[in-house]
Amino acid sequence: KQQPQLHLLMGTLSFNADHFAEGATRRAYRAAVTSENYAGFPAGTPLVVKVMKKDLYKKGWRLVKADVDAQLLTRRYADAFNRTFKPPSTIHVIVGRLHPSDSCQFDSSSNH
Repeated sequence: KQQPQLHLLMGTLSFNADHFAEGATRRAYRAAVTSENYAGFPAGTPLVVKVMKKDLYKKGWRLVKADVDAQLLTRRYADAFNRTFKPPSTIHVIVGRLHPSDSCQFDSSSNH
């Protein structure tokens, strides 16, 4: 399958067309920064893209302030953990942003 790309003002992400994990509201896709810089991550950095399931989006589900607040709290916990325990691989939490895609060609056999 062709790797979808998401072109952003701050760089380009490429991600696998098949999800590797799924939750109640979103699917997770392996991704990588392919050009420039995305949210402080240079080209070549592996990331995870979480995409709201298409059927929920059609029902009106959206990222809301409470979601962002919870993610900010998670980021503070991760930062405190990194400072306290100095793990060999630090934990990075990127607060969610909504980036509309011009296509939804992830997995045609399922809702995403």
